[in-house]
Amino acid sequence: MKAFIIAIEDWALSRRYGQRALNSLRQFGLDAELFDAVTPSTVDETEQVYEVRPRQRFVTVHLSDPDKRPFMRSCFMSHYALWQKCIDLGEPLVIAEHDTVMTRTWDNPDFSGDVLTLNVLRTKAGRVPDDHFAPTGIHTYPADFNVGVVDIVAGSERRAARLNGAHFYVIKPEGAAKLSNIAREDGYINPDDMINDRYVTLQYASPVYGRIDGNLYSSLGWKSSSRSKFLKLTSIKLWKLFRR
Repeated sequence: MKAFIIAIEDWALSRRYGQRALNSLRQFGLDAELFDAVTPSTVDETEQVYEVRPRQRFVTVHLSDPDKRPFMRSCFMSHYALWQKCIDLGEPLVIAEHDTVMTRTWDNPDFSGDVLTLNVLRTKAGRVPDDHFAPTGIHTYPADFNVGVVDIVAGSERRAARLNGAHFYVIKPEGAAKLSNIAREDGYINPDDMINDRYVTLQYASPVYGRIDGNLYSSLGWKSSSRSKFLKLTSIKLWKLFRR
C-alpha cells in the first residue's frame, strides 16, 4: 500500500523527522515517500486551487478565527491534498505526519470502514498503551469514544467521536470523497475534528502500528522562533504529560 509522510521541505527539523518516519515506514513494509506540506505561505493559494475555505460557523479554539490560524489551515490542506490524491489513484492511502514512527510490520489489514487509525489512541481515562488497546483485530469506534466535536446543525448542537490526532491513518477513496465533498460544500475544520464519525466510519487497529515520537507540535504548520523555541517546547512537553 502506498504511504505519504507530510513534512515541511524548507524546515530542517521537519525534514529530519520526516526522514525518520520514512525510514521506519519502509522498514516495516510500506511503500512510502515524503509529501511536501502546505505552509502558511502557500495555504491561500492551495485553498483557491481546491476551492475550499474554513467553516465560519464552527466555533473551536483552533478555527474560531480562521485568518489568524494559518498553521491549522496549512495542516488541514496538507491532508486534503492527499485525500485528492487518494481519490485520483482510486486506492487506499496511508497518511502519516512527520513525527510518526512505525513500530510493527505492515500486514495490510482488511477493514470495512472509511478510515483506519494506526497510531495509539487516547481516552478521557488517559493514554492507551502503545502495544494493546483491545483484542487483536479491527474495531469500530464506540459511540462515546473521544467525543470532542461540537457542530451547529439546523440550530442545534451535534456531537461526534473524532480522531485524536491525524498522525497516522489509512483512508479509502470513498472516505476521502465524503470528507472532500463536505469541505467544499460546508467549509472545513481542523483535520482531527474533520475526520469524525458523523462524516465517515472510523475504525482502529489493535495492536497499533505506530506512535508519535518527538518534540514537534502536532500541527504541521507550527514553527517556533529561535527566541521562544525552548519555552514553547517545554510547555508542549508539560501539556502532553498532564493530558495523559
